[in-house]
Amino acid sequence: MSTIVLDSLNYVGEGLLNGISRFVERSAGVARFFRVLTNSVNYNKTSERTNVKWKLVLPFPSATPEECPCDGTIPYADTIVNIDIRVDGRAPVAYREDIVDAIQSLVATAQFTGSIEALTPGT
Repeated sequence: MSTIVLDSLNYVGEGLLNGISRFVERSAGVARFFRVLTNSVNYNKTSERTNVKWKLVLPFPSATPEECPCDGTIPYADTIVNIDIRVDGRAPVAYREDIVDAIQSLVATAQFTGSIEALTPGT
C-alpha cells in the first residue's frame, strides 16, 4: 500500500480488511494518539450508486491539566472527519473529476475554513 501525506504527516498504508483501506500516522508514539485514515468504495447494483467513504480520526493529544476545559471535566474529544460521497457508478470519468474539483474548491473556501475554525456556518 501507499503512504498518504496530510499536513506534512505520513499516513502509512496497513492494508485492506473487509473492503476498508487503513492508513496510520504514528508520530505520537502512543497508540491512543495515532491518527487513522480509512477509505472504502462500495457499489450498489440495485441503485447503480457507488458509495465512497473516507474517515479521518484525529485524537486530541494528551494535555496538561491547565490546558483542559476546566477542572473535573472530561478531556477534549477526538475529532472525526467523515466524507461520504454517493455517485452514480455509470457516470463518466470527466463528471467524477468535476466532483473532485468541486470538493477541493469547497475545502479551500473561507466559508468551509470558517465553519471549522470559528465554528460558524458559512455565509
